[in-house]
Amino acid sequence: EEIGRLRRENAALKAEVAALRAGQQQQAPPVAAPKPAGVGAAQVHRAPVVVQADDLRATVERMLSAAGSDDAEAQAVASNLVLSNLKGHDSHGVGYLPRYIRGAKEGLIALNAKAAVVAETPTTVLLDGGVGFGQCLGKQAMGLGIPKALEQGVAVVGMRNSHHLARIGAWAEQCADAALAKTNVAERQRQQSAAAVTSHPSADAARPKDSG
Repeated sequence: EEIGRLRRENAALKAEVAALRAGQQQQAPPVAAPKPAGVGAAQVHRAPVVVQADDLRATVERMLSAAGSDDAEAQAVASNLVLSNLKGHDSHGVGYLPRYIRGAKEGLIALNAKAAVVAETPTTVLLDGGVGFGQCLGKQAMGLGIPKALEQGVAVVGMRNSHHLARIGAWAEQCADAALAKTNVAERQRQQSAAAVTSHPSADAARPKDSG
């Protein structure tokens, strides 16, 4: 008797579903909204959002501070990201911020980390970044290498265990500002999932001699 009741209920449900489907098929298809005269589907797009750089930088700083970065780190990372956008490198701009915040929450980025010297000679220095923000570690690395190059004529700086080093051109510019030339030899970058050899991003810089 119970089995018979369940069968009858199942049959009734199937009938209701069939009736609903039949009603949907009988409904008229939706009417597409008219396109602007003379504009194709591929040409319809939203206007770009324009944000003042200072306002964007301040917003990014607040987000990083909320994630746990100290003032110096938040300012360094925010400035680097916004400057990347201003220089036309949107791939390394503020679009990276969600990945950074997620990495910080998951323990994949060590907030407020400082590079530690592993080995050093008059012309070389090897640093361990402790998986900190590359924006801070890269600047620190150049800050150690530039004085060596100025004194010895050449310097080689190595960095291991860094998170994303951000726009590599920033470090070339730092060298050029010190009247030095800079080039990359190789880069091995720690991704959020595991260490991996990247496509070897590189940035070279040289400052021309002053005229006269």
